[in-house]
Amino acid sequence: MKRSFWKGAAAALLTCALLLSGCGGPPAKEGALPLDAGGDRQNLPLGKPVTGPVPVVIDCDPGTDDAYALALAASCEQLDIRAVCAVQGNAPLAHTGPNALALCAYLGIDCPVSQGAAAPLSREAVTAEYAHGSNGLGGVKLPDPGRAFDSLPAWDRLYQEAVAAGGELQVIALGPLTNVATALQKYPDLPQYLAKITVMGSSLSGGNITAQAEFNVYSDPEAWQVVLASGVPLTVVGLDVTTKTYLSQDNLAVLLEKEGRASALLKGIADYAATRSSQSGLTLNDALAVASVVNPPVVTTQAADLRVQARPGSGDDGKTTAINPRKGEGGNCRLALRVDNALFQAMLLRMMDFYAAG
Repeated sequence: MKRSFWKGAAAALLTCALLLSGCGGPPAKEGALPLDAGGDRQNLPLGKPVTGPVPVVIDCDPGTDDAYALALAASCEQLDIRAVCAVQGNAPLAHTGPNALALCAYLGIDCPVSQGAAAPLSREAVTAEYAHGSNGLGGVKLPDPGRAFDSLPAWDRLYQEAVAAGGELQVIALGPLTNVATALQKYPDLPQYLAKITVMGSSLSGGNITAQAEFNVYSDPEAWQVVLASGVPLTVVGLDVTTKTYLSQDNLAVLLEKEGRASALLKGIADYAATRSSQSGLTLNDALAVASVVNPPVVTTQAADLRVQARPGSGDDGKTTAINPRKGEGGNCRLALRVDNALFQAMLLRMMDFYAAG
């Protein structure tokens, strides 16, 4: 993709990125869910964008793409970040916890930072330092945060914030769902206090940790089963759309050309990605999940019944499958099917403008 085209497309959408209104579309067909990212956007049912601050708890496992996701969230006035919770996943909790604390301090996110689960609900931990580096942030070292962890564990903090928000709280879950599932199990009334959960995870077209499974699901499929059964409105943003957000080194050069207070972090992660033989750019899986909360039209979703296999030792452990419920309504989630890449890129450029401003 040419640098001038990428910048031009993003700039053209920048002024309208947060002003898009919904439009109608044909009813969803029953049967297998479409997985392509193309199609005529004029006929896609788009949700209305968020217009006011949404109280959110971000549950994450930083993680290189978590860092970009937190940077995006911190730059968006549409989000009121009430807490950040850490879970093991991309690295052990001994790294993801301190990373979350340091990232919040570095990015100016002023909220409690809670540590959560160091292991899945009922199995051994699986981590991904091979993809995120030994410290989870591609070797990038952040300044001492100068603050301490919240005294409450993640599940208690989540519950307290949900009650305090009076049913308006949304959860953005970017790692294994252990913390969220633990909160749901400990507090049976939690669902009535949650407006929505947006999850990054799953894949219907092959995994990134096994041939069948996406990493966040494979890390704790039992936790996914708890969340899917909770009845809380749920949006799932999986690899089928996040892989469409891949940024090449040329794309990243455009994105990161402006200097700002987040530049050292984001450039350091991009430099780390360039050293990896399997992938020289970045796929911002977690940032897309955040973007979908800030500006829902960035993804197109469809009602689905999502199922997760939890069969340790089997070839399909962590595998996700989905079917359309009758008439395209109901189901246990809204599943992201398409991504508007130009709109997503516009949001990323706007993020860099935010950090360049001070």
